[in-house]
Amino acid sequence: MSLVLLLGLSPTLLQAAALTEQQIQAIMNLVRSFSADEAVVRSVQLSLEGKTPVIAPQVHIQTPPKIGCIMLTTNLRYRMEEWTTGGQISLLQDFLKTRGLFKQKSNGFFGVTTLQAVNKFQESVGLSSTGFVGPLTRGKIKEQTCGGVVVIPMRPPIGKIAVLSPNGGETWQKGTTQTIKWNSNLVSIPEQPIIYDISLVPYCPSGQVCATYAPFAIAQGVSGSTYNWTVGKTASGGDIPAGQYKVTISSAANGSVTDQSDSAFTIAGITTQSTDTSLSPEAVSALAEFSQKKNLNLASILAAIAQLIEAFK
Repeated sequence: MSLVLLLGLSPTLLQAAALTEQQIQAIMNLVRSFSADEAVVRSVQLSLEGKTPVIAPQVHIQTPPKIGCIMLTTNLRYRMEEWTTGGQISLLQDFLKTRGLFKQKSNGFFGVTTLQAVNKFQESVGLSSTGFVGPLTRGKIKEQTCGGVVVIPMRPPIGKIAVLSPNGGETWQKGTTQTIKWNSNLVSIPEQPIIYDISLVPYCPSGQVCATYAPFAIAQGVSGSTYNWTVGKTASGGDIPAGQYKVTISSAANGSVTDQSDSAFTIAGITTQSTDTSLSPEAVSALAEFSQKKNLNLASILAAIAQLIEAFK
C-alpha cells in the first residue's frame, strides 16, 4: 500500500478506475522495480483489483542459545549439590535453559525448579517423567547436543580441602625439611589438573601484642596432596621469622575453596647453648633436621659438641 501511495495514486482512485489486467500488470512490474518483496507486491495487486489485502501477522521465532556438547557422566537426582557431582548439575541447568525449561540462573543445586524442568524435558522426548537423570535421560541430552565439536564450558574447581599437617601444636625447626599434608576432593569440568597455593598466616594469641606480618607465600601451583617445605623459607627464598603460624591451602583456580590449620604451630629458631662449636651453618642445619626426625633436642646436641671441642683445646 505504501508503494502505491508513493506512486501518487490513491487506492480508491485505482479501484474506481477499473484498471485492465494489462494495466495492473504494468503497475506490478513498476512496484517490483523498487525491489519490493512478494508480500508487498501481492498486497498492491489485491488493492488494484478492488480486494482487501490480507496482511499476515509477523511471527518472531526466538532462537534458543547454543550450548556445546553435554555428556553427563553422573546420575543426578533431587536435592543433590554441585560439589558432589563435579559441576554436572550446572551443566544440566545450562542445557535446560536452552530448551526454555529452566528460567533461573544456574546455581548447582538440584531443587524443585530443576526437578520440574527435568520432568518436562523427559515428557518432551518420550521418557517417563521421574525427575531422575539416569542413563536414558543423559543419553537424550547427549543426543541433542553432541552433533558437532565437543565444547564443554570451563568451570572453576569445586569441592573441599582439609589441612592435615601442620594442624596445630607442632614445633618445626627453621632450616629443616617438613612435609605439609592435606586432603582434597576438588574436581573440575572439563577435567583439568588441580593445583594449590600454600601460604603461612601469622598467629597471635588473644590478649597478646605481636608483630604484624602479612601472609607469607610458601608455594604456588602445587599439585598432589603433599609439599616438602624448607621451614622458614618463602616461595621466593625469603626468610620467615620464628613464631606461631597457621598454614592455609587454597585452590589456585578458585580462591574461595580453602582450608587452614585448626590451631597454630610453631616455627622455632636455631638456638645454641654455646656458640663455640666451630660448625658451619650448613652443619647446624643438618643437625637440626636430624634432631627433628629423632625427636631430640638440638640445643643439647650442640652443647655436647661444644663441650667436646672445649675439652680438646
